[in-house]
Amino acid sequence: DYADTVERIKAYGGYVVVQDSYTRGPDFKKLIADLPAPKLALNSAGGDSATEIARILAPGGTMVTYGNSSKDHLKLPASLFLLNDVKLRGFNLQQWVENHTRQEREEMINKLAGMIGEKEQEGIRFWLQTHRLSDWEEALDKALYTQKNRKVVMMLDQ
Repeated sequence: DYADTVERIKAYGGYVVVQDSYTRGPDFKKLIADLPAPKLALNSAGGDSATEIARILAPGGTMVTYGNSSKDHLKLPASLFLLNDVKLRGFNLQQWVENHTRQEREEMINKLAGMIGEKEQEGIRFWLQTHRLSDWEEALDKALYTQKNRKVVMMLDQ
């Protein structure tokens, strides 16, 4: 649910957490007026949401797109490029895997696992839900029919 999502994002270090529809109004601009403009935006939605996060980037900021859950194309005004020197980058995990050696992939996985371990020591839990393999029906139900803000992982019975 939304409250749980907000709590988790703040635990990860998020300072201002709002729904994307809120970013289109004047109240959002007032809310962030005293904060430094972000230098990095991570876009998984595309569409209007991407437009709004690109608008608040600092001059020279970068938006990385790694998904398009809205199924809508990016709509960015030319002024973001001409006046603010905003940069766009794309990231495709499958392509990254294909372009890196097994050793490089393992190093990245180990680095990410270390980062996750550090956060868990701070009491921050990632959005994983584990189930025993023998409880596969419940795991499948959770994966298909409940909140999409977590990964369901099945563990071998021991």
